[in-house]
Parts: sequence; C-alpha cells; structure tokens
Amino acid sequence: MRAARDYHNGILDGDAVGRLAALTDELSAARGRLGELDAVDEALSRAPETYLTQLQIPEDPNQQVLAAVAVGNPDTAANVSVTVPGVGSTTRGALPGMVTEARDLRSEVIRQLNAAGKPASVATIAWMGYHPPPNPLDTGSAGDLWQTMTDGQAHAGAADLSRYLQQVRANNPSGHLTVLGHSYGSLTASLALQDLDAQSAHPVNDVVFYGSPGLELYSPAQLGLDHGHAYVMQAPHDLITNLVAPLAPLHGWGLDPYLTPGFTELSSQAGFDPGGIWRDGVYAHGDYPRSFLDAAGQPQLRMSGYNLAAIAAGLPDNTVGPPLLPPILGGGMPAAPGPALRGGR
Repeated sequence: MRAARDYHNGILDGDAVGRLAALTDELSAARGRLGELDAVDEALSRAPETYLTQLQIPEDPNQQVLAAVAVGNPDTAANVSVTVPGVGSTTRGALPGMVTEARDLRSEVIRQLNAAGKPASVATIAWMGYHPPPNPLDTGSAGDLWQTMTDGQAHAGAADLSRYLQQVRANNPSGHLTVLGHSYGSLTASLALQDLDAQSAHPVNDVVFYGSPGLELYSPAQLGLDHGHAYVMQAPHDLITNLVAPLAPLHGWGLDPYLTPGFTELSSQAGFDPGGIWRDGVYAHGDYPRSFLDAAGQPQLRMSGYNLAAIAAGLPDNTVGPPLLPPILGGGMPAAPGPALRGGR
C-alpha cells in the first residue's frame, strides 16, 4: 500500500502532469525550430554560390525563423533582385524552393545580359523575412481566409522589407535593384516602397507585381520610382488576379492593379521570346517563377520568368507584353501544360 500511495502522490500529481505537458510542448517547438534551420541549410545548398543575407531566430521557439538567401553576391553584383513571397509561404515549406527559383532566375538574367553584351554580374535573393498569412486553401480556415483579405501582416512585413532593401542598397550603392512581389507579397512590397518614399528613401530601381490581389495605391507614382519602372503581370487562369484583384477597391486596397493607369503590363502567356525560345504560359497562381520542361526535356523559365529576368537585368526592351487578344480568341498561343519543375510555394 505504501508503494501505491507514493506512486499516486508523486509521479501522477497535477504539477508533474503539467511539467510533462510543458516539456512535450517544448520538444515539439524545438523540433519545429530544427526543421526551419534544416530548411535554411537546405536552401543554401540549392545553388553553387549562395549567401545567407538575413537570419532572425526569435527567442520564442514557437515563432518562425526568418531568413533570406542570395544566389550570387548582392554586395558586388551589378544587378540584384529581391523576391517577396505570398500566402502560405514559410521558411520550412518555401525557402528551399524559392532559392531554386532564384537560381533559375539568375541563370536567365545572365543569359540575357550575355546576349546583350553586358557584364553578367547578378544576385537573386529569396527573401523569407516576414510572416505572410497561411493559405486558406491548405488550412480550410475561415480565419485564415480573412487574414488574406486584411493588410496587418503586409504592413508588418513592409517595415521589415523596407529596412532590408535599404541595407542591400547601403552595401551596394551602385547596383540595379529590382523587387519582385508575388501574390500577398506584392502588397507587402508595394507598402514597403510607399513607406520608403514617405521617408524620401529610394533604394529600388524597378518593381514587378505578379499574381497580385491588390496594392493599396491609385497610381504607381506612389511607389517613388521613376516613371515607367513599375510593372504588373497576371495570368488568364489565375484565380487571385481574376476574382480577388477586382475586389481591391471594396476593402481598401486601392484600384485593381491590372486596371490602374501607369503600370506596364508584362505577358505571362505562352509564346516565343524575342530570341526565338518557346516559353510556356502560367496555368496556376504559383507558376510564375517556375520552370517547365521544353520539347527536348530541358528546363526553361516560362514567359513570366523570362519577363521577370528581363526587368531584373535592367533590359526592359527585352520584355514581352500581353497579347492583344485574350487566350480564348487566340492571343498568347497557349499550349497544353507540360511537366513542371516545382519550386517552393
């Protein structure tokens, strides 16, 4: 009876159960933290020349590790781009794929610069430096859906992004700097540029917003860029640009980005680029930066990726504009979707 009494009064008392639960939570958080750091390590291995340009490890292990990885040296490159991801992107789930996409983008930028007879000094940065909302299509949560229609996390991310962009510029005063904002990341990037303009700070030369749900502006002049240096891109079958962007005025996100005067629109549709290379089109919201396999089984960037590279290279004359006719009437020469090389998001 004594042994039974000691057993009952010791190991199974309320304090012990509470401590065990706390330790279980700590172990789960530690495993999550380790997974995030493993993802950063994997991202750094996705290309031959990578640099860890940001690493933020919160004291609270339940908060996500934030990081940015450059392919190529952003302190010395003549052309630097920073990609800002959208909903559902996390360090663990998206960063390695983003670095793969940054590697492929850099290769295309270098190809275009070489063809133009210009120095091919390039760095492409995958910036996972903020907390975008979860993807409600993945979580099935009405709360997550609401978060994607509010701008709190975009404003918080914009503050971090604006500081990061100023640091990139401080380390590389003469480089050509391009921001590439995808989905909710386009809103974050737009707010960052507007914040910088309000501070009379203009570190960025060009910006491309693609798959955007809204930018909280009425004119690209609010971005503080030179005229003609702000671009948008949409895809015929992108539900975000087709269904969400038109609602931007209804919840305070400015005009529909694709109806806002002053932006230059770039094509995301299938066709030949100016060099005669066939480029597949975008068939889903996440396809813009992703490669496809051409007829020879070789990876190529889609038309969207080709255009992103042209702007990142500082070669706007290389870009392909949208077709005059919508795809259903023959514009853009759409092809059947081929196998894709999936990246992050």
